[in-house]
Parts: sequence; structure tokens; C-alpha cells
Amino acid sequence: MTDLHLCLTHSPRPLDFSRSSRSFLNRRYSSPDRLNNLPDFESLSSKDAPTWHNDVTVWQLDTEKLSKPTLLHYLKKDYTANHAIILNKSLLICSSTFLEIHRLDSNSVKRISSSWFAGGHTVYPDLINEQLCVSCSASDAVLLFDLSDKSFTKAFRMPKESYGHNYDLKLSDDVRKRYINNDSQLTHLNSCYPCERGYLVTAFIQGAVGLFDFNGNYKELTSGFRGCHGARTRPGLNGFYFTDSAMGCLYEMDWSGGIVRKFCINSSWLHDSQWVANNSYLFSLSDMNELQLWDVQENHMIWTINLSIYGETSLLLSTSPKINL
Repeated sequence: MTDLHLCLTHSPRPLDFSRSSRSFLNRRYSSPDRLNNLPDFESLSSKDAPTWHNDVTVWQLDTEKLSKPTLLHYLKKDYTANHAIILNKSLLICSSTFLEIHRLDSNSVKRISSSWFAGGHTVYPDLINEQLCVSCSASDAVLLFDLSDKSFTKAFRMPKESYGHNYDLKLSDDVRKRYINNDSQLTHLNSCYPCERGYLVTAFIQGAVGLFDFNGNYKELTSGFRGCHGARTRPGLNGFYFTDSAMGCLYEMDWSGGIVRKFCINSSWLHDSQWVANNSYLFSLSDMNELQLWDVQENHMIWTINLSIYGETSLLLSTSPKINL
């Protein structure tokens, strides 16, 4: 395989540098009383849910030549598109409250959701169990949907034993209508990635990476990287990698939480990192609104792309095998 499809999301909102530092996040989330005296769940509304419109770009990337990618699609959306990935001939777009399945060969669009689909961040296919997994921050939950008929199957919520208690949510509670805002969330769960061991998840508030096994049992793998994003696995690494956004660093770790590699670039908010091939990683730099490709072994930037024509701030990345679109 030499070609990949690359998806990237873009926000129209400029990065707020005053809120994009480790010191700010520590002040915001460090209080042990943070989850005390919350308003009743029934008093919540959708007013805190995102309303801005993010857009999506789809590119073709040659992983042998590692030249700059070719833009295939620029999709302007009328909702908060947080993450996208190509699966077969469909573009799966995770919004705040639903998953959009956009057939690129016919332009047909289908949307699916469920009661806990609030604060949607990422979507990935779990081909082992023939499911789609979605991370949702407002419900602090991983949602699973059947890959064939797209029906909701189950949810795994971040455990209160590890991260405290806010609301005793039942699946009948509609968090889309009663949105739990960032400061009242347990972890601000911002990614879920399927691997052969289960579902890797990233907890923004605690700076933790954890793993749900396929039965929903949870284990924390590392913590202390407040503001982290995007834990994933990759070939050749017996462990996982993730982005420490506030510090501008990529970490590769083994399954026991030992650091295999730490690689930092000059970014005050590195939103996401995506492995491409060998020692090459893509980086989405929100503070510079750029996409950069680096050889992390040689500490060498291969190229950079200014993304300002697509929005004010670059967001989340994904890659998938190239198909004819």
C-alpha cells in the first residue's frame, strides 16, 4: 500500500491562546471539588452544546514518496464536524450529536445517533467486531454501532471509581437535550480507537489514556498529560501513541505506560498526531493552522501546508487505505 486517504477537520474559530496552556487547564480542572454541587440533570439543556460549523477536507497521500498530499474534497458543513474517516466509499463524519454517513460516489447522506451521542469527537471502524466506535465527551462514553445496519448496540462509560461521579446516567437519558458541559464532565473523553486489545480512549481532563476491553472492563494505562488527544496504535510499536496538545509533544508508550519515544515540536497547541509510515507522523498544529509531516527519528520536517483557506484552526486527523472515490 502506497496511498492513503487523509481526513482533516477545520474550525472557523481562531484558537483562544489564553485557554490553550497547561497552566490554564490545571486551574480549570484541578479542584477536588470540581464535580460537587452540580445542577440537577433535569435542569440541563442543549444551550452548552457546540453550534459552530466545522468543515472537512479529504486528501490523497503517497506514503512512499511522502510528497505533499493532493486535495480531493473540501466539504463545508452546517454542523460541528469534529472528525472524519473514509470507510469503503463512505465518508464518516462525527458531529457533536450524530454520525453522518456520506456516500461519496452517490452523494447520499444518512445520519445515525442515540441518546448518549453528545459531544461526539471521533469515529473509527472496529473491523474485528464489525462495529463503529464513537467517543462522546458530554456522556463520557464510548458508543458502539453495528457496522452493517448502523444500529446502536452498547455503550461503555468512563468509570466513576477512577474519575468521580457527576450524573447516574441511564441510556434513556437524552444527553443531547440535557448537555453536560465540559466543566461538569468526568473526563472530557475525546477519542476512542479500536485495537486488538479493545478500545483505547483519551481523557482530556486527567490527561489519561485508558483501555476498555471488548466486555467494557477498564484499565488506565497512563495519566498526567492534561489536554491530551488521540491515543492510537500503529504497526511496529508494541503499545500506543498520543498527543500531549498543550506541550506540543508526541508520546509513544509501551502497554505498561513506559515511554518509548517523546518527540516535541514548536507548537503551543498540537491538536492531533497521525502515524503515516516508518518514522513519519502528520501533525495538526492548531496554533499555526498548519499540517506538518515530520520524520521523528531524524527530527526533520519534510513539509508543511498552510490551512487558512479551509478555516481558522486545524483539528483532528485520520488516515485510511485509498480507494477509488
